[in-house]
Amino acid sequence: MNIIQVNRKRAEDPHEVIKEEAETIRYFVEQLDELFPDAIPEGTPAWSVMHAIHAAATRITEANERTRNVSQKALG
Repeated sequence: MNIIQVNRKRAEDPHEVIKEEAETIRYFVEQLDELFPDAIPEGTPAWSVMHAIHAAATRITEANERTRNVSQKALG
């Protein structure tokens, strides 16, 4: 049996927490595809869901970074 593990440290900064969670989601989706490449055939509804989850995690990371930049500018 294949086991996907993630080592994480406890982040205090809310932006780091969001970043780590989004990266974990992306990592799991990528690992599922690597470990079980034919488990979810491309073009199926399940593939669409996995692709949407991966894309959402990427957008969360990008939005979080923009929010961090705005927060840092506002704080000086």
